[in-house]
Amino acid sequence: MLDSDGTICFVDEVMRLVDGFLRRYQEQEGPFRNGLEKGLVISYALGCIKQDTERVWNALGQAPLFRGVSPREVYEEGVATDSAGTSELVSRIRERRWLELGLSGHGIPSPLAALGQDSEDYEPTSEE
Repeated sequence: MLDSDGTICFVDEVMRLVDGFLRRYQEQEGPFRNGLEKGLVISYALGCIKQDTERVWNALGQAPLFRGVSPREVYEEGVATDSAGTSELVSRIRERRWLELGLSGHGIPSPLAALGQDSEDYEPTSEE
């Protein structure tokens, strides 16, 4: 989380958290029916982590010691977006076997397929 060069990155911790959630989820709900279901569960878990982080950050911002200065705005002004790390993250997701990434065209089913159609049986319609 804190590299020797001073870089702060929580990707490993977040991935371990999601891995643990996936294990617990499957213990309670059984194995995933397909990759789409697994992907949606991962996405939901990440959304919950993001929402919880936002709630903590908002509560922090209300602390009297900040005297009306938003710590979130201070952070956002001082940090540039890192799009260069995306390919490394894709590799790490592949290593964890969370999802098969890099499919193109109609190899990726629409989210509507999650409403009852297995991704393996997915065939695009002319409307998609």
